[in-house]
Amino acid sequence: MPVYKYCLKLTLNREDAADITQETMARAVEKIKLYDENKASFCTWLITIAKNTWLTAIKRKKRFESYCSRLAVPEDYDNPIDDLLKNDDLIQAVNRLSPKLKAPVVLKYNFDYSYEAIAKTLGIPVGTVKSRISNAVKSIEKELERYGQG
Repeated sequence: MPVYKYCLKLTLNREDAADITQETMARAVEKIKLYDENKASFCTWLITIAKNTWLTAIKRKKRFESYCSRLAVPEDYDNPIDDLLKNDDLIQAVNRLSPKLKAPVVLKYNFDYSYEAIAKTLGIPVGTVKSRISNAVKSIEKELERYGQG
């Protein structure tokens, strides 16, 4: 369940979160022999796989969007999911963060991971985690102030 919750916070979409969770579990089964309990807890190992799966999905989505952008899209096209997300400025601000900033913010504020646990999960130094979270918070604050929410 923690993997699905993490994926849901990253994607803000139940179907995408379920897909990434399922793919994460499949990859974990395939690579179970690579798990080393001395390096990370099992949950941290799964979260790391989920993060990598999510980043891969983002790359695939960008390639797909690039392809679709070359196709004609009606000007009056309206995506109901976008309308739902616009109702919550904070969620939108977090969702607009780059993946490098979004992942540590979600782990810190939604899952209460320590900086050290985030560093281990994402495979980056603790100082980088602190810097990315600080930059993300500043970005979110600026965006909310711009729209009169801060």
